[in-house]
Amino acid sequence: MPQRNIYSWNIIIGEFSRSNFPEKSVELFLQMRNSYVRPDAFTFPLVLRACAGSGKYGEAVWFMGCV
Repeated sequence: MPQRNIYSWNIIIGEFSRSNFPEKSVELFLQMRNSYVRPDAFTFPLVLRACAGSGKYGEAVWFMGCV
């Protein structure tokens, strides 16, 4: 996609968090933050689901601090 907005990021992050690739979901969240797109109320639950799916509870605590 030439220009990604919060809606496209949420769709991609959500699909990876529901699939067998939760680590990719977290990686995409970090890329989103680096592209200066601000997460919204839908983004954080998707990323927290990915953290729970991958067992990365330390990252989950960091994301909770962002909320």
